[in-house]
Amino acid sequence: MLMWNDELAGWFKNFNRYNKGSDEEYWLKLFNANPSFSDRKGVKNSVYISRPFISVVGTIQNGILNELAQGSRTSNGFIDRLLFVMPGNQDKQPWSDREPSFDIEAAWADIIGRLVAMPYETDDDGNIVAGILPFSPEAKSRLYEWQRQNTEECNREEH
Repeated sequence: MLMWNDELAGWFKNFNRYNKGSDEEYWLKLFNANPSFSDRKGVKNSVYISRPFISVVGTIQNGILNELAQGSRTSNGFIDRLLFVMPGNQDKQPWSDREPSFDIEAAWADIIGRLVAMPYETDDDGNIVAGILPFSPEAKSRLYEWQRQNTEECNREEH
């Protein structure tokens, strides 16, 4: 599953808005793929997900991020479970009428299609057994290079 939120600050700030706590703990539980069960009053069927996986995608401003990375979110590891990505060039760019040289939607559909089509193992009860997808040598090299660059940038920053 995917949760898209254009402004992640709203997602953070709405934690525990309608209850007395536990939203943050729920997301921590989901991160560890712990089973999730929903049995709401007035709903005919319960929902049980044995190994939930939800990607959270969105945007947030740097200044607000510092505010949200305080308190229990740093001590309970919540913030550590998020991957923050910032483009290298943050200069405002002029509009361009150039089109990509390839069909981005088709390329993404191909990637997702290949992932969905991959064979998987099941246990004796028919549940999918989690597996590890190894990086290709090129992908692993790119990941390590990005991590080195990111580490250098983080170490240069004061905050």
